[in-house]
Amino acid sequence: MSLNKLTQELAEWFTQDFWKKLGNRRAPDYLDSPEKQAHVKTLENQIDQLVYKLYDLTPEEIESVEGFNEEK
Repeated sequence: MSLNKLTQELAEWFTQDFWKKLGNRRAPDYLDSPEKQAHVKTLENQIDQLVYKLYDLTPEEIESVEGFNEEK
């Protein structure tokens, strides 16, 4: 994927609507709402995939990054 196309894809992602959806983490009922937690987790995973593309990570590098994040 070209850098220009990837930049466009990232720009489309980071819209006001996106930030509003991710802002669900601040909702008073977030910890009691599995639906909101799942939605935020899905968005975070999609962001991760875009970043992996941006840095052109190999499957091994992605596995390493995800393994590091799970340890925290």
